Amino acid sequence: MRKILFLFQVIISLSVSAQNKSGSLNNLWPDDWLVKTTTRQSQVIYSTDKKEITLYNGLVKRTFRLLPNVACIDYKNMITGQQLLRAISPEARLTINGKEYNVGGLHGQKEKAYLLPEWVDSFRNNEHDVQFINYANRKLIFSNR
Repeated sequence: MRKILFLFQVIISLSVSAQNKSGSLNNLWPDDWLVKTTTRQSQVIYSTDKKEITLYNGLVKRTFRLLPNVACIDYKNMITGQQLLRAISPEARLTINGKEYNVGGLHGQKEKAYLLPEWVDSFRNNEHDVQFINYANRKLIFSNR
């Protein structure tokens, strides 16, 4: 408990000294939406070939391949530029009557430490996974054939 209190005191004193030097916490993190109000608008962007959809809010960008099954192929922190995705995996797993079902995802990625965009076209869906069917009226439609 003492260590936690000490750490808390250090953080507070650093914040106060930083605030005194800059006059405002907003100057410390000019692009931090938790500290400063942002005017960025969220967007849904479709690729011209309709194979991909990107969700973007100025803070993060997440791109999904829609065919042959929905899978996240890009997830990026737009403030730091850090890529947050290394390998494609299902968006969720459901267990129904003791049987597991993957929701979305693609198979075929051999190297899991990184993902190259040119690999994505060679990945395939698994017929036993819950399959993406369509996107309509702000809803993703899936089916387990």
